[in-house]
Amino acid sequence: MNLPNKTLVLRLSSIGDIVLASPLLRVMRNAVGKNARIDFVVKKEFSELVRHNHHLSVTYEYESASGIFGLLALAKELRAEQYELVVDIHDSVRTKILRKLIGAKNVVVVNKRKKERQALIRHHKNIYTDNLS
Repeated sequence: MNLPNKTLVLRLSSIGDIVLASPLLRVMRNAVGKNARIDFVVKKEFSELVRHNHHLSVTYEYESASGIFGLLALAKELRAEQYELVVDIHDSVRTKILRKLIGAKNVVVVNKRKKERQALIRHHKNIYTDNLS
């Protein structure tokens, strides 16, 4: 895959995860160069966390109170931008809907290893198979 000129990053909520997206945005910006566009979708109440990030071109705010109709309107707006790459670092129901409706050429979804995390948190059973030490 060639480096994209237009990339969209999806992370709607969770303050810590939004803040931790900053290194990803820096690496992406260094990879694609200053003339490429990197945009970010976040819930309105968290938008100040990324609005002034100099690695981003545009910050889209999702108004969660607008429900499915707001999500569909946002998807229509994003689809018109014709993103070459969508990076979903949230992988929620809402971001899955956005990914489907945006119609990007390439989509990358971060594997959050939900099953392993659930087993560890709820059942105190470590089923992670990789060694992180």
